Amino acid sequence: MPENDKSKFDKPNRMDTPVASEGVADGAGNSAGAGRQKKIDPAFVRDNFFSLSSLDEIDDEDDDSDDLEELSEFTRQFVGSIIQNRYEVEEPIGRGGMSSVYRARDMTTGQQVAFKVMHAHLLDNPANVRRFRREAQAANKVRHPHAVQIFDVGVTPNGSPYIIMDFLDGPSLSDVIAQNGKLPVERCLKIFIQACEGMSHVHELGVLHRDLKPSNIVLVKEGDDVDYVKVVDFGIARVLAEEARSTLSKTPTGHALGSPPYMSPEQCRGLTVDKRADIYSMGCLMYEALTGRVPLEGETIVETMYKQVHELPKSVDGVDADVRLVERLEKILFKALSKDPNNRQQSMDELKAELEALQTKEAKGLKSVALASREMHEVRRRIFNVLGSSKKLVISLICVVILVVGAGIAMYFPLYGLGADPNAVERDIAIEQPKSLYAAKPAEFKVKEEYFRTRRKLAHQTSGESSPQGLEVERMIAEFYKLAGRYNEAQQRYQMCLQIAGNINLAGSLDAAELWIECGKCCILNGKPGIAQICASNALHVLEQLSKLGGQDNLRALAITVDAYRGQKLYAKADDAALQFIKVWKDSGQSNILSSEMGYPCYTVAEHLRQRNYVDMADPLFKQAAACFREQGDKGRYNYAICLNQLGLIEMARGKPAQARKYFDKAIVFFKKAKGKEDISVAKVLFNLKDAEMKMGDIFDAVANRATAKRIWNDWEQNTHEPGLP
Repeated sequence: MPENDKSKFDKPNRMDTPVASEGVADGAGNSAGAGRQKKIDPAFVRDNFFSLSSLDEIDDEDDDSDDLEELSEFTRQFVGSIIQNRYEVEEPIGRGGMSSVYRARDMTTGQQVAFKVMHAHLLDNPANVRRFRREAQAANKVRHPHAVQIFDVGVTPNGSPYIIMDFLDGPSLSDVIAQNGKLPVERCLKIFIQACEGMSHVHELGVLHRDLKPSNIVLVKEGDDVDYVKVVDFGIARVLAEEARSTLSKTPTGHALGSPPYMSPEQCRGLTVDKRADIYSMGCLMYEALTGRVPLEGETIVETMYKQVHELPKSVDGVDADVRLVERLEKILFKALSKDPNNRQQSMDELKAELEALQTKEAKGLKSVALASREMHEVRRRIFNVLGSSKKLVISLICVVILVVGAGIAMYFPLYGLGADPNAVERDIAIEQPKSLYAAKPAEFKVKEEYFRTRRKLAHQTSGESSPQGLEVERMIAEFYKLAGRYNEAQQRYQMCLQIAGNINLAGSLDAAELWIECGKCCILNGKPGIAQICASNALHVLEQLSKLGGQDNLRALAITVDAYRGQKLYAKADDAALQFIKVWKDSGQSNILSSEMGYPCYTVAEHLRQRNYVDMADPLFKQAAACFREQGDKGRYNYAICLNQLGLIEMARGKPAQARKYFDKAIVFFKKAKGKEDISVAKVLFNLKDAEMKMGDIFDAVANRATAKRIWNDWEQNTHEPGLP
């Protein structure tokens, strides 16, 4: 082969005919589909679309094309070919919807490279060539150890563009997860710090990947390192504005732009995306590597994309590492998985720095149990080496000291105790419902009940049972039972009200919506979450028919929905209702309005989100609930203190014990004002305060507060004769 003929192959007979045609050749060699087959012009492709120098040019042409069938089998047509008198194609190693990949050898250096060539049957549409060109264009800009590198580009004699790039001999992250199920935390940190470093460089060049997924993270061997990361596949790295607005449409190869289990919410919605979309995808990868499962997945592509927009992933569980390390890692992870891009890390460098802080143990007290054990073993070894033969004596003395001190504490300081403190569930403080007006006045209750019965009888005699007057009296009776704390009777009366409203054609009125809400609230308080869910659903339906969605009634119904789903342990559905609550709360302007009626709904949703570890969403709702309860004066003081305690727990979850301490201190003040300084609520917050002080290193204050909390707790248990919650 002539040295100067760099654009041809040694085996031109294998390149004269396109790989796939649309028909089947007949006996004369004619194709049945030849009428639809377009002639390929290699010179046109080479000159207008694909050359190494043209990769620096901007390509913003539209990509409108129909779906094309994939190749029926893997082509081996290039095996044995010599490309540009330099690269010998050895064997096929992979195939996608747009291209095939072969292992090749650089005959000049002996280095193995990858030869990626576009399928010939896709050449009919220049848009396919442009997309393949964009991959080379994006990859050509990237020069980083943790990203795939291209060496050359060109066009085959039949017009198929190709790329010569790194040959990566190693498994993808997808292969590793499939083989191991989930990866150790230490290995995950090592892999994703490298991936963030590579993607940071990519972003600095103005390139977005938009398709980060486990199969696009390849782990190769570099020296002694078997987990050296290479980010690959920039096939949709540069996406046109029109494509970004039509994310659900398919590309010419029949694949959606992006992989739904790893796509950001804004990408799923077809909005304009930036580098924070890649950060979300990186969070999805980390979640899967740690747990062995993707964060969100539906039965269909559309369902998966819906979940990416509207649902929240489950907490990380089953990770074999120090719980404190997992806790910090989970915060980093869920920050990256925030639905709002503004709440994520704002750059790959920021995400990398947070992961490095865990890896290098910069965050205080995050050593794994295994590492701590190894370090303690080394300390003991060094001490014994210094002491030599006296080490047995030293061990004996240490044991004696421990026994004496332990016995002294157990015998003389029972308040400090050796038993465990109450757990998080036992420290929970239930929100206080409005007090019964007749709890201490049974005689007055009987008189009132008889009065309402008489009024009901008179209304039925004068106007009939199904009349506006009958509805008014029935509603008064329901309110009476609710204020008396008789929620079962109240529920029955509200149901009677709804029956009357239906009989007098008021089933679609605002009054009916309010009755459904009140009935649902009574069902929640009466331990009937299933009926409460139905009530809330009916209320929302009526409000929608009246175009009243967005007001306080809408929010109250959604809060009941959250409570009802929680009561049925349908936590994913409760998450959806909570997200809808937040959206309505923000969009309707209710977040800027203080109303005594909104304290309970905001607290209900906030507490659900906190228990689900969505602390950033819970925080503003707790603050709104606190403001609403404070507006109630003395009547809302206790619930205001509860909100302060929950805000302190949120700051603890965020790793901010100093800020948490301020909330706990303030909560104790208001609990004492509301219930007295010996109330069990004070003890529970003191335990929380002790935890914050221990994290801050204030040991003496922590011990003192724990002693007070233990004393109150022990007295309360002796008086109630039952441990746990009141």
